[in-house]
Amino acid sequence: MKTTVSIVYILFAFLILGCKSNTSKTTNQDSTVQTKVEDVPFDANVKVEWVFEEKGEGQYGEPLVNLKAKINGKLILIQDQVNQTLYEMEKEGYANDNFPKTALTAVKGWWAGGGSNFYVALEGGKLVFYRGETGEELNPEQTQYKAFKTISSSDLK
Repeated sequence: MKTTVSIVYILFAFLILGCKSNTSKTTNQDSTVQTKVEDVPFDANVKVEWVFEEKGEGQYGEPLVNLKAKINGKLILIQDQVNQTLYEMEKEGYANDNFPKTALTAVKGWWAGGGSNFYVALEGGKLVFYRGETGEELNPEQTQYKAFKTISSSDLK
């Protein structure tokens, strides 16, 4: 009788430990899958389009424009109230304005003798937005670009 009770007790203990172990594995698998979905890098097929949202004029008559990007169909604010007239650049003109060859797409802004150049590049699976200042007295080669915004795929959710 003691042997039967001992065997039942051992089987019961294995059953309980087995259930706890299995539940833990399921939880770990679920969180791993969720992390992979959130951190999917952009690839070379990412679609980025510029959107210029006119907001009126500033105190000196300068245009005020919100610069946005439509990334795989989702609209994201890139720069709030740029005080310049903006236009999208053709790839053939990138070298003339010192845009790098890695730029996916680029925008030039200009107002009253000065402006800003914007471009986006795919770096490490993320979209990195750059801005550089330009003006009448500067050669395009003098434009220094600095990254100011990074977008990952999880930002589009």
